[in-house]
Amino acid sequence: MKPLKILSLLVLAISFQSSAFAASLETKSFHGTMGSFSVVPTDSQALPGKYLRKQITDSSAFANRVVGRLVSTQSDSLGTCTATLIGNRYLLTAAHCVYNIEKKSWPNDFRFIPGQTKDKQMPFGIASWDKVYIHRAYFESTAASNSSRSYEHDYAVIVLKDKIGDRLGWMGVASVTDSSLAVSGGMSGYPSDKERATLWSVACPMVVQGNQWMFQCDAFQGMSGSALHAANANGEEKILGVFDWVQENKDGVNGGVVIDDAILAQIKSWIADAPDADTVTYQNNNVQAVEVYIRNQCVNSESVSVAFSYLSLDMQWVTSSQWVNIPKGETRKILTTFTQSESFHLLGSSKEGFTWGGDFGIYFMGRVAKFKTVPLDDASRAKGIMIYSLSCP
Repeated sequence: MKPLKILSLLVLAISFQSSAFAASLETKSFHGTMGSFSVVPTDSQALPGKYLRKQITDSSAFANRVVGRLVSTQSDSLGTCTATLIGNRYLLTAAHCVYNIEKKSWPNDFRFIPGQTKDKQMPFGIASWDKVYIHRAYFESTAASNSSRSYEHDYAVIVLKDKIGDRLGWMGVASVTDSSLAVSGGMSGYPSDKERATLWSVACPMVVQGNQWMFQCDAFQGMSGSALHAANANGEEKILGVFDWVQENKDGVNGGVVIDDAILAQIKSWIADAPDADTVTYQNNNVQAVEVYIRNQCVNSESVSVAFSYLSLDMQWVTSSQWVNIPKGETRKILTTFTQSESFHLLGSSKEGFTWGGDFGIYFMGRVAKFKTVPLDDASRAKGIMIYSLSCP
């Protein structure tokens, strides 16, 4: 699955307006629980025809923590896109991030990591998915129609298993009622030409052309699905579109879907879990494995090392052959176990002399060590994810 589609045959003459956010922005909208947030700066360094991205290193602010890295897995590939919370458990992203119209296939799994700013750092955890909604016209598109019909419907909503928006908030979505609207807008995402899992933001003039937003914001693969947002006359940030394509000519324009009344109505039906007749739904009905992550929350240790023993997907007990290091404050995936297993076993240590274990004896590195038995709860089995925090005395 391509994380970002390429539009190579697009010749447009666009007059971009670099004025402040348009006071005449008229929208029909619904609001997220967190309200408005600070506007992305419009004075970023710019090159001719390109507005440069700025890295975000702190995701504690509302604007940054509701955006996350969307990782999809298939049998032969892994894809990365961007998604944004638009409800307590609903994500807005691009349809091509969740469905491959060339192969006519869905990914096996999705993981949403909100507010990620660095590889292995997951400040707000990891969320698993329940289902996906896309427009039927996109689902029925072919590669031959990729530059026409599918672009109009390249948006999707992912429903998460947990209501993480209740603690992180979410962004409101609006319908663009002015077909020639020009604003200064912005987006944030996870470009694959930058360091892995880093978050970048960019702002630039944007204008509506038909059913597409056109702009010269600097963007790259991995930012697909990023919310295109701007402020209305009241200073409230609203999502007005979804970024989903770039030109091969880097000095040209990039773009994305314009959210109009019809699209807004469909998104609302998805958030209400009452999809309309033009919806195709993909359910997560096959959770067969649980991914276990260890979060190092030790205050007095720069890093901890862990060893583990678990039931593998082929129903064999496996013990790690060496210590796995987890730096302070980071979260690492250490194992994938079968959903029917009742527990796994864990051993921890640090350079400061701290040793953490239990009463379960396992042969490890030439001797029998006492591992702690960690039970798998029903919630972890249902979600397919378990995050276990390791703290030191």
